This record gives sequence, structure tokens and C-alpha cells, in this order.
Amino acid sequence: MKKAYLENRLETRIKHFAKYKFFIIDEIGYLSIGKKETKMFFQLIINILGNSYKTAEVLSIY
Repeated sequence: MKKAYLENRLETRIKHFAKYKFFIIDEIGYLSIGKKETKMFFQLIINILGNSYKTAEVLSIY
């Protein structure tokens, strides 16, 4: 996503990822991320939940 942001294609990339019904997010917290990366991540999550709120499942495993 950072590469897409730098290439001015972030919105297109977020739409690409948001079309999936099942999305696995792994290694959150493994590497620290900055404010821009955090904003991009939450834009993706908001887009996923906004487009498929009734079918999206959010699973957290600690």
C-alpha cells in the first residue's frame, strides 16, 4: 500500500483489496509503522467494512 501511495494509486489499491470477502491481516505490531502507514491501514479497514459490512467478519487472535 505504501508503494501505491507513492505512485499515487492508493485509492485504486484499496478498492482492489476491499473486494475480497475474507481478508487476513498478519504481523500487525511486528514492525513499527508511521502515521501515514497507520492511516492507509485504517482506510483499508473502513473501506472493507463499509462495502461489505453485513458479510465481513473481523477476527482477532491474540
